[in-house]
Amino acid sequence: MLERPPPGAGDWRPALRPDATRSLLALLLVAIPLAGPGCGTSCEEIARHRQAFLERTERTDAPHATLTIPLALANQLVAERLAGRPGTPNQDPAEGASGSASTPRERGVAAAERPARSTPGPDQRAAKRALTERASDRLEVELLDEIGLHLGVVFTLDAVRLVPADADRVGVEVDVSVRDGRVPLFALGFTAEVRLVVDPRARTARVLLRPDQLRRVSPRLDAEGRARVTAWIRGALPDALGRALDDRALGVLADEAVAWLGEAGFPLVRDNLLDGLDEEPLIEVALPDLPLESVTVTTVGGRTPALRLGLVTPLPVTHGLGPDHRLPARGVVELRLAGETAAELANAAIARGDLPSRYTSDGEADPAGPFEARVGWGRAPRPLKVHLWRTGGECTYARVGGTPVVTVTDDEVRVAVSDGVYEVIKGPALTEAFAWTKALFGDSVRLGVAVARRVRVDAAGVALELGVAGVAVGATELRVTLQVRSVPGGPEAPMVGATTPRRGGALNRQVVSHEVTLTP
Repeated sequence: MLERPPPGAGDWRPALRPDATRSLLALLLVAIPLAGPGCGTSCEEIARHRQAFLERTERTDAPHATLTIPLALANQLVAERLAGRPGTPNQDPAEGASGSASTPRERGVAAAERPARSTPGPDQRAAKRALTERASDRLEVELLDEIGLHLGVVFTLDAVRLVPADADRVGVEVDVSVRDGRVPLFALGFTAEVRLVVDPRARTARVLLRPDQLRRVSPRLDAEGRARVTAWIRGALPDALGRALDDRALGVLADEAVAWLGEAGFPLVRDNLLDGLDEEPLIEVALPDLPLESVTVTTVGGRTPALRLGLVTPLPVTHGLGPDHRLPARGVVELRLAGETAAELANAAIARGDLPSRYTSDGEADPAGPFEARVGWGRAPRPLKVHLWRTGGECTYARVGGTPVVTVTDDEVRVAVSDGVYEVIKGPALTEAFAWTKALFGDSVRLGVAVARRVRVDAAGVALELGVAGVAVGATELRVTLQVRSVPGGPEAPMVGATTPRRGGALNRQVVSHEVTLTP
């Protein structure tokens, strides 16, 4: 049984319990041919074949693994992350300036009176936060100032969400409502496109939004909103003036007010309401527990928008993953491992001593056994391979192929193999192939699952609870589906039993960018 490492562990290798060192896995084969059937094979040839297999370094730049995260799940975490900020509609007015009717309408809180934006020190930042909590979401609009008319409005941060963007970006949309007390008048929309920030040592990636990355957009004002703004202005006018102006004149005033608020409100929102938003990532992802060389990210549009991370490892994977034309599944996080990637993870674990490398002629793990084993991935119908070498005495090379059948029950993964056969034997006959497949395939699949279990998605320490819902072995890949058991602040989703995510340690992060080379 594989065991997850403790939170924040820097080493990428999955930990193994002592009683699990009796099996390994199977999953990659770039076969290095020996002599054909019926030909004699010398010990020197078998030794050279073994050495060539162990010294492989060629690898593809195609993704060795991909991680797909639906944006709907990420955005639920973003909403939870922002729920307690001053200026959001669900905050109690007593806790900060939320745009409620109880917020005092002091005059003289105009944008021109605010300090210019600069790089503040700790004391300045604290003072600025105090200003933000008191009045930074207010803007006093001086319309018709010749008659002393003042129209006070409140800016409220309604939503921040991730959206698809160009290949090397992730889009961010910010919705801000302009309100008369608690009554919404119209909305302002801001957009940005941001890049991925990757920490290769912590194996994390994050989405960070700086307020200065935002672009202004036109106010979103439909006929109903325009009517609300017109009524708002009419209600603020002296009775005599209100009766004197017809609907057309009031409509002109409403358009002026909206245009002015959009122009003047942009820096106010950027520099105050959203100040400090970049102090914590919008979303963070703990990347799969793999050695990493590079990470690429694309966003997927359509009915289920998603972030898709492409991961390249230093492992000798010569056939990576092809394009995934399936729509992302709703409500699940999916890790795809190229078959060769899964195999090379097992071979790396063998090389480190985390999985047994030597076996008896009956397929039992034994440090003094005469057979050395590695795993591979080859062609269907039996893609999983076990390579066996005996380089002393009765020298032998054999390749066993099989197809594991994986079931998941209550988050426990079980592996069965019924079609193990010897595809190649050079040397004396061996025990039945099923003994080798039974011993060697199970932990290799579980090793891939252990890699997936380290994936976490969170925002400021609030994490999705994920559990293994399914494992599928295909002709070229291993897919692990992680279903969300619960979303913070929301109802529980139907889910196979899962462990509660560990809190503490490095925050587990999420991604955005197209191609980033990781350098330690």
